[in-house]
Amino acid sequence: MIHAGFSPGGILRIVFRYINESPRTMAELYLYRDRTLVYKWLHDSAAPPKALVPGIVAFVMEKTCEPVRLSIRSELEAYVAVSGIAPGIAALLAGTSPFQKYMEDLLLLAISLPSREKSAMEPVVRLEVGTVAEAGQDGTRKGLSIPITELAIALLAVFFSSALWNGINRLLGWTCYMGGTGREPRGLAAAVWGISLALPIILLALAARRKAGDPTPRGGRPGTMAICAIYTLSCMVGALAFYNSGLRTDVEGLRLGYGFQELVIAFAFAILVSLLPFIAIMVIWSAPEPRPRLFAILGYSLFPPLLVLAGVSFTLLIDRPIIELEQLRGFLAGLMLRIGMYLVARRYCLREPRKRSVRSG
Repeated sequence: MIHAGFSPGGILRIVFRYINESPRTMAELYLYRDRTLVYKWLHDSAAPPKALVPGIVAFVMEKTCEPVRLSIRSELEAYVAVSGIAPGIAALLAGTSPFQKYMEDLLLLAISLPSREKSAMEPVVRLEVGTVAEAGQDGTRKGLSIPITELAIALLAVFFSSALWNGINRLLGWTCYMGGTGREPRGLAAAVWGISLALPIILLALAARRKAGDPTPRGGRPGTMAICAIYTLSCMVGALAFYNSGLRTDVEGLRLGYGFQELVIAFAFAILVSLLPFIAIMVIWSAPEPRPRLFAILGYSLFPPLLVLAGVSFTLLIDRPIIELEQLRGFLAGLMLRIGMYLVARRYCLREPRKRSVRSG
């Protein structure tokens, strides 16, 4: 039986650790494909078509020297040894030379495995403009592909944290805080709210990473428990900073006008709660991963607050008494915050791996 971790993506992740080139170089100069396709291979959300294997191998051959190829082959052979491949097949691969032929045979084997047929038939939701359709695993069609299982994980992350907070309220006899003056959690309640918000999000974001083919932390990366603890602690600190600082009262004292006042409070709320966990996860993953560009960091930082602003803005368009809208506004602000934080955590965890700085000959 073949181990689930044996895949074209696993092979390519090993190769890129030894080649100081971006996957974009291989995609655009050797395969004449969009770079997002290669990232799908690296994350095991798609497999390369057999027709592209020669281009992949040509990239590897041109970007490496003989000592580097020996290092790559050594690690690939160790990868094959723990994959559960039949000893006869493993021995046949080990006896294959030269390196170019070995790479071709290994990739073709990984692509052709019968164990991949199930994943190839797995329903996939494709999100395009006005379209929801199914797609295979070759990755040649345009659009954003999200496996149904990952969509389910995202929904769990969003709604389980809300259910957890409401369950804690019922268990401890607290009021179900939905926002508005005088109904915010403070002190211990604010800390518990931050924990209930962050823990399901980071756990399920890491679960999505494991599903994408990187089940174990690599060298220098903290363990899963440390990641969860630091992310959750950061969210708890952000919640305490917002709810215990009296920021809402201070903003209300500025007399900005009701609509603008609510938008300012919502933005401050989202920034304080979501920014610290993002900084924490960025620091945690900065050692083994490439640092994102400044524009990307800004986008990650502002994405949850912008979603919260969109939710709050929607409530301002409803012509109902303020007291009736406060709970809806609190619900939408919390929902949008959870969606934004989960997407940022998941996307940041699934960035392409850093390549080792090895010069090719």
